[in-house]
Amino acid sequence: MLSWIRHSLFTTLLSVGVLQSLPVQAQDTLMFHGNRQRQGWNNAETILTPTVVRNGGFSRLWDSSRFNSVTIGGTSYAPHLYATPLYADNVFISTGSFTGTFNVVFAATNNGDIYAVNAFANGSVAAGTILWHTNLGKPVVVPTSSLLEGPIPMGVLSTPVIDRTNYSPGRLYVASVVDNGAGGEWRVFALNLSNGATIPGWPTTGIPINNSALNTNNINKNGGNGKATFEAATLMSQRGALNISSLGSKLYIPFGGYNDTAAGWLVVIDTAKATILSAFSGGQSSRTVNAGMWGAGGVSIDSDKNIYVTTGNSSHPTYDTTANNWGESLLKFDSPLSMLTGTYTPSNYISLEIGDIDVGGSSPVVIDLNPATTDAPKLVAFGGKQGTIYLLNRVLLPGSLTNRSATSSPEKSLLASPTAHPLNVFSPDSSLRGNSEYAKMRSTPAYFNNGTTDYLYVSGVSKTTGSDGGATTNSVPPSIVRLRVSPSGGYNNGASGRWPYLINDLSNNNLLFLSPGAPVVTSNGSNNPLVWVLAANVRRSDSLVSPTTPHPILYAIDGNDLSLLWNSANSWNVWSNPTTWNRDEAQLQVGGKYSTPTIAHGTVFVGTDRIQAFGLPATDPTVLTPTADTYVRDGTYANTNFGTVSTLQVKTTSNSGLNRNAYFAFSLNGVSSVNRATLRICVDTNDGTSVPLDVFTSTPLWSENTMTWNNQPGFGTSPLNPTSILVNGTQYIWYEFDVTNYVQTQRSGGATAISFALHSQNNAGTNINLKSREASVNQPQLVINP
Repeated sequence: MLSWIRHSLFTTLLSVGVLQSLPVQAQDTLMFHGNRQRQGWNNAETILTPTVVRNGGFSRLWDSSRFNSVTIGGTSYAPHLYATPLYADNVFISTGSFTGTFNVVFAATNNGDIYAVNAFANGSVAAGTILWHTNLGKPVVVPTSSLLEGPIPMGVLSTPVIDRTNYSPGRLYVASVVDNGAGGEWRVFALNLSNGATIPGWPTTGIPINNSALNTNNINKNGGNGKATFEAATLMSQRGALNISSLGSKLYIPFGGYNDTAAGWLVVIDTAKATILSAFSGGQSSRTVNAGMWGAGGVSIDSDKNIYVTTGNSSHPTYDTTANNWGESLLKFDSPLSMLTGTYTPSNYISLEIGDIDVGGSSPVVIDLNPATTDAPKLVAFGGKQGTIYLLNRVLLPGSLTNRSATSSPEKSLLASPTAHPLNVFSPDSSLRGNSEYAKMRSTPAYFNNGTTDYLYVSGVSKTTGSDGGATTNSVPPSIVRLRVSPSGGYNNGASGRWPYLINDLSNNNLLFLSPGAPVVTSNGSNNPLVWVLAANVRRSDSLVSPTTPHPILYAIDGNDLSLLWNSANSWNVWSNPTTWNRDEAQLQVGGKYSTPTIAHGTVFVGTDRIQAFGLPATDPTVLTPTADTYVRDGTYANTNFGTVSTLQVKTTSNSGLNRNAYFAFSLNGVSSVNRATLRICVDTNDGTSVPLDVFTSTPLWSENTMTWNNQPGFGTSPLNPTSILVNGTQYIWYEFDVTNYVQTQRSGGATAISFALHSQNNAGTNINLKSREASVNQPQLVINP
């Protein structure tokens, strides 16, 4: 039995709705990845550690109520959160129903709704209670051809930003499409954190962002009026997170385009005057693809107030070397966006253009090294659909300010050797194919420093290599990689020196994510790093509105060795039959794609069609590991014992000699009460086929050192759960069985030991592999909550 010391998050509640200050460091997450630099590192997490998450009963704590659907044209559309939930400590709430100080999660849906949700129980106000709700206006429905996983409504797609530094009680800025009777219009809103009301001086209907507004008074700093078109709202993707200047005066909003039909735009709002201050089009064009700024992380801002954004492809060959067209590039601007101040374009950008392999799929992260160790301490890093990570000296970007031809060759990013290419992390390293299902990365790296070394964690997916050396659509590990930033020893434009470069430091070659969002790192200072990744668990082109849409998975990964610590229950756990999903039982509901969790005070908040919170239970669980485990096999192996292997197997087939069953035994000594009991096993399959797995009761009177097929104790005629778990994939992840009733019955009857048998009733001969107690990590667990 493991017992964990819990530290109280809060002092005594004085009264309903009045929460005293947290006795630990505030952990506000007011924007995507937590800060303007987009670093994605919360270094004040004192509760969650790798050991606690692996063995402390980490699980779902609560769900808010499901957010509102919207009816358009007689059809009801469910909500989806593409936006990262935001979190703020000690927010004064003043509405008709609630008045007082709360710790609040803020959520924005594609249906145009904004919610303030109570993060922690506060007097009689339960965690998950909606404190206020504001609707920004009816969204418009996007056709399926837009690739927005629908058809679904287009309201809020990007992560809002909160300003608590320059305004009290704080402002939430958000962009949404609103139906204006003419196909919809992008608009920007400013809301009061206390109640969701529009900030005085801002229009209640939002600031319109349209072609007319951006092509007047030379707002566009890439050529002025008429050089580029801001297309119709449903052709423009405002997926990139909003960002705000340190003084709160300038709000940055990036736009991309759907179906290669639009130029990208970066728009700046003057928050004091509630007007458009400036804008920059990614190219000078209309109704064609040109430098979309669509990465979910949006723009990053460094301490010198410089602005950085990555772009997608431009039309080849029309704009390859044409002035003022900036596809496949990193762009740098001054704070008011009055001028372009730096650029970088990869040397293979034409190949990237041809293949629609956007570097703009990954937003930039700004990092600063110790200046005593390097000649380039101010860096910016980003990835892209090719699965390659780029590192640049952001003080002196190597590109031209007029066109891309001057930056094409040789490669001018910071490299490991004079002949190296930028570091490919997700293979194959090829630009033959890299769009749609061939793409390998659409996320922003996360930064961490362990006190001596700088790291980047990156999420994506590798692909098998085709006969021509290019990627196939078959996804394989790794999906999570740690890169080390070496401060010196690299090359800058062919010259050696104290130049930083990236090293592929560590990867997990078992985990496979489908459509993962950006990783987030939590730690207590430089200790106990955890990496959190939310994977949509579907491919890029898969629908989010099908009855058979898989549910997303939240992963917790040890930042020190990238081993899997925990994952939420997945879609396959809840199949009632091979063609029907039971959506209500899955731990995470279907949200958006490339989404990111938010972590504060030991709690992980995930946005799906609601807010769902995960953390440690209020009462310490008892976490048991098996006292014995083994598997048995028939045929010529019927008298063979497998009691010491680190991997157990389950298989059912009509062929003698290939059938296998697995057994686990646990001691109940010291277990006094059982409120809930969960059997957790870490499992994969040989070929990725979805196969059913069931748990049965068995007598505990057996020895792992002598059990064989011929003397196995056997098991009950019916499984404990009426619904089989479907094991799916070639990656090891955690699966859970609810065994509460059986354990309660056995314990109340005085049993001191119990045993389970794992058997597949019909798995078409596919091997199911299970970590045993002899495995180095992720041994089976029986988690008992008293």
